[in-house]
Amino acid sequence: MKVIPVQSELNMDEYVELKKRAEERGITLKEAVKEAISIWLRKNSVFNPEDPFFNTSKMFRSKKDLAERHDEIYEDTG
Repeated sequence: MKVIPVQSELNMDEYVELKKRAEERGITLKEAVKEAISIWLRKNSVFNPEDPFFNTSKMFRSKKDLAERHDEIYEDTG
């Protein structure tokens, strides 16, 4: 996997807070920034883990045919 360096700017308050939190967790600023980006990407991803389509506990434990349960599975989302 190719790694691409990125650069950003923080105001002093953001920098101090980021540095403080990273030190509390025993990680580098670089690791803290990578973690923040990872969290942001998951939060803003097109994939929605709350979508019943991806809820395998509902779908695959069913004794009924999944195609027959389509409306039942999706009616919970309103």
